[in-house]
Amino acid sequence: MRALYMAADDLSALLANEAPSSDWGSWAEEGKETTREWLRLLKEIQEQRNLSIILITHDLGIVARLTQRVAVMYAGRIVEMGTTEQIFDNPLHPYTIGLLKTMPKIDGVSGRLESIPGEPPDPAHFPPGCRFAPRCRWATSVCLEAYPEPVETEPAHYAHCWYAGK
Repeated sequence: MRALYMAADDLSALLANEAPSSDWGSWAEEGKETTREWLRLLKEIQEQRNLSIILITHDLGIVARLTQRVAVMYAGRIVEMGTTEQIFDNPLHPYTIGLLKTMPKIDGVSGRLESIPGEPPDPAHFPPGCRFAPRCRWATSVCLEAYPEPVETEPAHYAHCWYAGK
């Protein structure tokens, strides 16, 4: 941990990436304690050094608690970006909407958790349009043919979707 402090001396931003084979909150109890300690340390370094932290994770609970802005990625592309509040309260992209429906609710009042049907695309053969289109329940032919430019539906809230905000 001391090395992390020393490395942070001359930085303006810190990149923190979860292990690719697991997420930060799914380990055994001792792993969860380690996760809490790392997150506490990241927050402490951020505050002491006035750093931006770029956090790469699949754990939406951590995202909700620690971030101010969120970029949601699917198959290597940012599909939505906004404040944490905008993303969680008013998701625009079908992938973001589906992702949030896979999360249990904090208040304990939760319906059945959903899954996102289908499989992610093969990185060697991405479709020409929206990479999420083959899995999207709202996709039309335009989604399969062309990737949309970002649509801003409110200040600093963007989605790459032909139907964002409609």
